[in-house]
Amino acid sequence: MYEHLQPNAYFKKFIDIDFKGLVKKGINYLIIDLDNTLALRHDTYCVKLDILASFRHAKQAGIKGFCLLSNIGVKKQYIFWGFDRIERVAFFASEFNTKYLALVWPDIKPMPAVFYQAMDLLGSNHENTAVIGDQIFTDIKGGNSVGCYTILVSPLGKHHWITYLIKGRREKRVLKYFQEIGLMP
Repeated sequence: MYEHLQPNAYFKKFIDIDFKGLVKKGINYLIIDLDNTLALRHDTYCVKLDILASFRHAKQAGIKGFCLLSNIGVKKQYIFWGFDRIERVAFFASEFNTKYLALVWPDIKPMPAVFYQAMDLLGSNHENTAVIGDQIFTDIKGGNSVGCYTILVSPLGKHHWITYLIKGRREKRVLKYFQEIGLMP
């Protein structure tokens, strides 16, 4: 019923991901969502030390490259709450020592083109790349559309109210279905 939305794996948090297991599966590159996957809120510059440690563990396990992939809005609204959203994504990318793409409407997740662009940036392909994120309708759907291995993590915090209005109820229905059929705890 929801096969195109089904993740290949589920972990409670990014820090719980088995990076050695991914490398054993042939996954050497990661495309990672930023908000609520690595950063607690969409309006913070706070880098959690356990997330930084997880990037080190991933590299030690054999992950060769990372790309942050973040939807930031529309061209005229780069600046929200007094900060530049592109600059914010760049800040996190520098802290995690990763490449990044700050996506602007209409070229945003889940559009397949942005995932191909991230793989080009990494020098990877769908067979050796995993997509990690907290949202089914952007991260998982987009990663699945290009044939990547997909990993769903629980959001670190509450979704932005716009995200909740647009996708919140549908996402809850899909998650409930996955729990009912035993794909997720």
